[in-house]
This record gives sequence, structure tokens and C-alpha cells, in this order.
Amino acid sequence: MKKISQYFRLTWYNIMNNKDYAFFCVLGTALTFVFVSLILQSIYVLTGNYPPMIYGDRTISVRSLRDNTGARLYIPASETSGFLGNFDGYEHAALLHTEGVTIASNKRLNPTTAGFVNSDFWEVYSFDFLEGRSFGEEDCINRKKLAVITESVSSTLFNTKNSVGKKLTLQDNEYEVCGVIKRYSFLAGPSSDNCEIFVPYVFNKFVPSGDASYAIHLLYPSNRPINQVKEEVHQAIMQYFGQQNKKIAVGQQNIKTFKEWRLSNLGGSGAIFAGGAAAIFLLLLIPAVNILSLNIANAGNRAEEIAVRKTFGASRTASFLMIMLENLMLIAVGTFIGVALTVPAFNLIQQNLLGDLVLVSQIDYRVVFTGIIPVMLLFSLMSGGLPAYFISKRNIAQTLKGGSK
Repeated sequence: MKKISQYFRLTWYNIMNNKDYAFFCVLGTALTFVFVSLILQSIYVLTGNYPPMIYGDRTISVRSLRDNTGARLYIPASETSGFLGNFDGYEHAALLHTEGVTIASNKRLNPTTAGFVNSDFWEVYSFDFLEGRSFGEEDCINRKKLAVITESVSSTLFNTKNSVGKKLTLQDNEYEVCGVIKRYSFLAGPSSDNCEIFVPYVFNKFVPSGDASYAIHLLYPSNRPINQVKEEVHQAIMQYFGQQNKKIAVGQQNIKTFKEWRLSNLGGSGAIFAGGAAAIFLLLLIPAVNILSLNIANAGNRAEEIAVRKTFGASRTASFLMIMLENLMLIAVGTFIGVALTVPAFNLIQQNLLGDLVLVSQIDYRVVFTGIIPVMLLFSLMSGGLPAYFISKRNIAQTLKGGSK
């Protein structure tokens, strides 16, 4: 323990005597790990169960059902209830139909995308309500004109996020705002369209698209094996189209969970992880080279100090570890500063590059630190390992005589 504390005291002393070197190491690392955190969080959004789609691995998507030839299987909205009657064992069946619309209120117009949904939609998708509530099945049956809007729509139309009870007009119907939800990541949303208002499906006119059908997401219990569920869904689909006297060929491979559906549109989880790893490596490489240059210069300035320590019995391993510890401390400080700056950096990037779209709605620091720590160690090795190795191998006599080796 005494030896370890001595290492830290020497490391801290050297850092305080090389403040410019320490500052640039910390600054370069902090900037690097802001973007590394962004990539790690984005990978998790795409591959994990991220809000609002927190049940992605046990929700079967009947969004764009296709046969083995690739042709779309069209299920009219009027037959949705009959179609669902062929399924059994699911907990909730979310219906969603999106349309490009213009919302009006207080002489203000806001073009956006509306989602016409049923009450089960709010059970399958987990939105963060800032105020109010969602609408239930009874509200749909009684044809109550209620609307759930995002905080951005609330701010645009009403100049406030507390807009429950206020009125807005959509497709000639006046709705009352019953809930305001936090902006959510478009990467984990219920649709490829970024819906900013949700109203009961009973008011759906299927305009202007004219596509009178719903995306259906079936949420199954967590204790049901997903392969068994897929087989049951496959049989139910074949039974439904058999009842329609339609000869189709739908393979079980066409039945996918929401997560699988989302990943397949992006080339699969392998492509996402490979792309993320490549992006992180490139992000590390450039600052690592710059810090490597600083470390080489710093190590050269300390060559005589290391040589003197060797004459008093310090081993090559001890010399290597002392230099690496100094580098690791600076990298660690820069890393934690970078992680601390992640949220304001995300907000800045989203406001200036993405507009109304949200890449990451909330930072999961468990995910960030799980990925950050091994990346931080790799970065420390990339930027400091080579100088530490060469300085620890230098010949004592030649170094003390002023030699280059």
C-alpha cells in the first residue's frame, strides 16, 4: 500500500510540474469522450430497450407484413378486429396510423405528424409524461376528442409546456389536450415518422395518405419464449389469410420483434456494432496521436530521472508503470469531464443539427460507463504505452551521459 501511495505522489508531483502538458491531455481527452459517449448511447438506443420502446424484444411487429416474394400484405382497418381475433396470449395490441397534418391553435399553425392510436398503444410504448395523462379505452368508446402532444408542440402552440386543458384543431376536429409527453428519440419511436401528437383512432380519416390500415404491435408476456410466440403468430396470420381465400406464402422468418424489425432496417446489430466500433476507433486515433507526441516529448524530458531511479534499483516494469499511471490519471480526468459534458453537448448538437428531432432523450449513465471504462483504458494504452515502453528500456549509462538511447 505504501508503495502504491508513493507512485501516486510522484505522479501528482510530475503532473503539477508539467501543467501545460497535463492541460492539453485532459482537454483532448474530454473532447474525444463527449463524442464517444454519444456513439455508445446511440448504439444502445438502436440495440437495447430504450424508451419509449422498452419492450422491443417481446413485441411482435405486424407493421409491414410481407410474403416470401416481398409483396405487402394489406390488412384493411375495417378488418383489424377480425385479424386480431386470430391471435391469442398477447397482453396488449397497439394500433398506430400516421398522417402528415397541420395543427392549429391561437391562430398558430404547426405542420407535423399525427399518430392515430388505441388505448393499448400507451401500454406497449412507455412515454415520459410531463403533465396530464393518456386517453383510455373508455375515452375511445365515448369518442372523447382528446390529444396527447409533445413538449415541443406545446411550446410552439401555447408558449408553455403546461398545456393540459387547452384546445387545438386537427382535420376539422377540435381536441382538448389531456397530456404532454417529453420529446422522445426518433431512433426508438413507435414509427419511422416522428409523431408529435396522438389522438384516438376512432377519429382517423386516413387522409391525406389514403392508406386505410394500421401498424400492429403485439406485446407478449415476458415468460413466453419468443420463438414459440413467433410460431403462433405465423399460424394465426396464415389462418387469417386462409379465411380470406388468399393463397400466400409467409415464412416464419418474416415474423419479427420490434427490435429485430428496427435492426433489420439498419443492416442488423452486427453492422451497428461494427460501425460504432470503427467510429470510436477513428475518434480515438487522432487525439491519441497528438497526445502520443506530447508523451514522447514529456518522456524525453524525464529520461534522466528514470535513469537515476533505475540506478537505485527501480525495474523496467516499475518505470513503465509510473509513466503509464501518470498518463492514465490524466486520461481518467479528461474522460470524466467529457462524460459530465455529454448532456449539454448532446443538447447543443441536437438544437443546431437535428432541429425538432431528438437523437437521445435521456442519458443512461450505466450504459455509458460500462462502455467508457474499457475504451478509456484502450485510449490510455494507445496514447501512452509506446513512450512509456521506450523510456523504460533506455540504457542507464548512455542516458546519463546524454545519449539518445
